[in-house]
Amino acid sequence: MNRNRANWKFEGFCSPNTTQVPDEFFDVLSPHLSGAEVKVLLYIIRRTFGFKKDRDDISLSQMLNGIIKKNGERLDFGTGMSKPSLCRALKTLSEKEIIFPTRQFGDKGRCMATNYQLNFHGRENISAKPMATRFDAGKSTPGKIKRQGLSLNLDSPLVKKRDTQYTVNNIQLDNNVNVANKTRKRSPLHKLEDVQKEADHIKLIAADILEAFGDNQSKQFYLLVARKIPESYIRETISELKQSTARSKARVFTRKILDFVGEALNKKQKKEFSDFQSHRIAIAQQFSRHK
Repeated sequence: MNRNRANWKFEGFCSPNTTQVPDEFFDVLSPHLSGAEVKVLLYIIRRTFGFKKDRDDISLSQMLNGIIKKNGERLDFGTGMSKPSLCRALKTLSEKEIIFPTRQFGDKGRCMATNYQLNFHGRENISAKPMATRFDAGKSTPGKIKRQGLSLNLDSPLVKKRDTQYTVNNIQLDNNVNVANKTRKRSPLHKLEDVQKEADHIKLIAADILEAFGDNQSKQFYLLVARKIPESYIRETISELKQSTARSKARVFTRKILDFVGEALNKKQKKEFSDFQSHRIAIAQQFSRHK
């Protein structure tokens, strides 16, 4: 299912499975909410009540792009909103005290997926308390408890773009990459820092590459590309190649990606050399002053 197609049509419901939605949503909230707020609130209700939970960890990327399970099965397509609209809706829903978002941090202070809970009348809402104390025993140690609470500053994303929930098994990906030339040489892609860090987002980009070029033997290579190369460049290259007359578009895509990697590594090497030279000159000047 491609939600971006202009002629997209719904194929129909598969079963009568339902998600409970509180009556207050229809009787009280709906007339006071914008369309964006309704979409975001319904998505949070689906991720919580739909899975028999009072609260759930939901990353910004999941709301934007949807969720794909580890086995490749797609659970949903997200809210279908742009990032600015999504952030504004989250901010206003929080200010109206309809939802209670709680920032979460890992053992090294790394931002993780935000936890969302609806405001229940007469029920204790942990994240509504200022600076509520919560920590994951599996990721924190005594004396290093992370504190978080309701955040009303939602102009910036609740989950940082490059510090979102990092669930990709990087070691496995690195060991299994199938580079286009089908050799066992280590790809230069490994020398670049990760751009995308969230597993679901990486899989979504890799799936789009695979759909565009249909090279099943390069699935692992596409996963690495999705992890290391800026999404804007990937999508620009896909769009360019779709309009080209190249006989092997998958091969051309691989060459363009490796060319991009080569330029990136050259820039990185030049910067490191320049920094070394500056440091060397500074030391020499300092030495000459003390002579």
